Amino acid sequence: MGLDMYIHRYPKYSDNYKKNRAIISFINWIQNGLEYSFKDWCGSYINPSDLPNTSTLIKILSSHPIDHEDNVIKEVAYWRKANHIHKWFVDNIQDGVDDCQEHRPIAREDLITLRDACDKVIEDNRLASKLLPTMPGFFFGGIDYDDWYYESIKGTSELCEKLIEETDFDRYELRYESSW
Repeated sequence: MGLDMYIHRYPKYSDNYKKNRAIISFINWIQNGLEYSFKDWCGSYINPSDLPNTSTLIKILSSHPIDHEDNVIKEVAYWRKANHIHKWFVDNIQDGVDDCQEHRPIAREDLITLRDACDKVIEDNRLASKLLPTMPGFFFGGIDYDDWYYESIKGTSELCEKLIEETDFDRYELRYESSW
């Protein structure tokens, strides 16, 4: 039990998040051998007429190879009890709503902003409580600005740099999610 934090990479099928989620959920469903039509799967979640037709969907899928775990959704980042990083995502990506749900996509510029904040804290530890303050919570981990805090800041900076360099933001979107 505790604060677990993830960034997932999704193939970007359209600029419509509901449409993306419906397509991805359906693909994951049929990969597990369950037989439903795309229309049945979507139900009232999304209007099937807003979705691509089967040939378009096949074309879309062929441009996004399935990863080694046979899943179109890939975990590209993970933190445990890094409440200061969680707070940054809640404040900057989730509009202050801490609800264990995915919100808007993380843009390249968001990762640059987070990386730069981490780098400033690494350069001047006195900026920690201003730029990346800790956040108390139920099993959220420590709130001290100690060695563990600064190691997680360094690791987050490196992770952001990797995601900035390796993510094709025209084809994929990144989304933050937490659980506790």
